[in-house]
Amino acid sequence: MVSGPRARFGRKKPVAPDPKADVLNLEDRLPGEDDETDDDAASLRDEETSPSSAGGRDESGAGDEAPGTPPAAENAAAETTDQSPPPAARKTLEDLLREDDSVIPLALEPKVFAPFRTRPGTVPRRVQIERKKRKYRLDGDIDAALRGVEGAEGLVNEPHVLSLHFFDDWETRECRSSEQWLEPDAVNAPNGGVRARCAVYPKANKTGFPLWAHCSVVSGDPSSNSYDVRLDKNGKILPGVHRVDLCFDTEDPNVFVARRHAAYVARAKAVAALRSDFYVDSMPANDDVDVGAPDHSTVERIVRVATSGGSKRFREWAFDEVPSGGSR
Repeated sequence: MVSGPRARFGRKKPVAPDPKADVLNLEDRLPGEDDETDDDAASLRDEETSPSSAGGRDESGAGDEAPGTPPAAENAAAETTDQSPPPAARKTLEDLLREDDSVIPLALEPKVFAPFRTRPGTVPRRVQIERKKRKYRLDGDIDAALRGVEGAEGLVNEPHVLSLHFFDDWETRECRSSEQWLEPDAVNAPNGGVRARCAVYPKANKTGFPLWAHCSVVSGDPSSNSYDVRLDKNGKILPGVHRVDLCFDTEDPNVFVARRHAAYVARAKAVAALRSDFYVDSMPANDDVDVGAPDHSTVERIVRVATSGGSKRFREWAFDEVPSGGSR
């Protein structure tokens, strides 16, 4: 038996993996698991870096091409030309809604107080908008709503000189600003733009209940709060339509009717105040004007009118002396 230190043969003792390491060492892999993969990758890298192999591929590739085949550069240019993207089509409102709800112009939808991303359990913003659209469509008969207001017929049929838009309280009753109604993305939208109904008066003095015609807004002036609209019936453009004569499809028609009726009431009060001030200013400023005493017939007529319908005892109590012509 051979004495001395014993030779060690066999497999190398495996190294225990470090639990703190993110990945295992290469020695911990199973033998033969990735040997072929590593050899193939190394051979491919050697072939790519060697100039002789690159030249051989170019020459062999050039020799293998069939006669009449265009060069590789021309092929690449042709493929680039063929793969150019087609011109982008104009997106509709439905396409924008599917992409992002926040890119829709504000004038194209009813105003709702809801976030663009609602929490679970709450009514989504799109549902609230659709509900208001249907409600506005059902309550869209502006003429019937105006006729149903008590006392509106007398205010509408009264001849006037002052225009109604002077008494429109648009600062407190407007749901959107003029800049939002006239936003270019809203006016030039592919689904018809900003839709509305315009008041068309049958009479030149603008008395009576107007007719409401469907139209679309084409432009406007935010400083004067007026709009240029195109009628759907004949395509005629009406310039300078005031806001009180224009009801947008995305606003509440009941609120618009109340706003227009308030303008009628404000105008009637202003006219009454102006008439009263005119009467007071027309009165004489001093008492030196001698208007003359009324004659006897005038006195009798005043007494007869004042005492008509009353009893004799009331006439005796109210007047010390009743003319003979006034007694019945």
